[in-house]
Amino acid sequence: MDTFIDKLAQKFSAQDMIRANLAAEAKETKKLREKMESYESLLQEMRQINLKNMESAERVNQLLQESEHVDKEFLQEMFAKTDEAIHTENVKVYRNVQAAVSNALEDQTKLLIEEQQKQIEKQHELIAEQGRISKKRGAFLKAMVVLIFLGVAADITLHVLGILGIF
Repeated sequence: MDTFIDKLAQKFSAQDMIRANLAAEAKETKKLREKMESYESLLQEMRQINLKNMESAERVNQLLQESEHVDKEFLQEMFAKTDEAIHTENVKVYRNVQAAVSNALEDQTKLLIEEQQKQIEKQHELIAEQGRISKKRGAFLKAMVVLIFLGVAADITLHVLGILGIF
C-alpha cells in the first residue's frame, strides 16, 4: 500500500493535492450548506406548523369558552323551565287536593246535616209521643179525680146520713 501512495504521490504534486483537498472540502462545505438550508427550511416549516397549532389551540379555547357560555345559558334556561313546570304541577296538585278536601267536607257536612235532621225528627216524634201520652194520662187523671171526688162525696154523704141516722 505504501508503494501505491508513493506512486500516487509522484504523480500528483503537492499543489495538486492541496487543490484536491480544497475541492473536497468545498464539496463537503457545499453539502453541509445544503443540509443547513434544508434544516433551516424544515425549521421554518416547523415554526409555521407550530404557529398554526397555536392558532388552532387558541381557536379551540375560544370555542370551548363560547360553548361553556352557551351551555351555562342553556342550563339556566332549562332550570328556569323546570322550576316553572314544577311550580305549575304543584299548583295543580294543591288545587286538586283543595277540591278533594272541599268535596269531602261537603259530603261530610251533608251527612252530618242528614244525621241531625234524623235526630231532630226523632226528638219531634218523642215529643209528639209524650204529648199523646200526656193527653192519655190527663184523661186518665181526670177520670181518677172524678172517681176519687165521687168516692169522697159518697163517703161524706154516708157519714152525713150516718150522723143523721138515716143510714
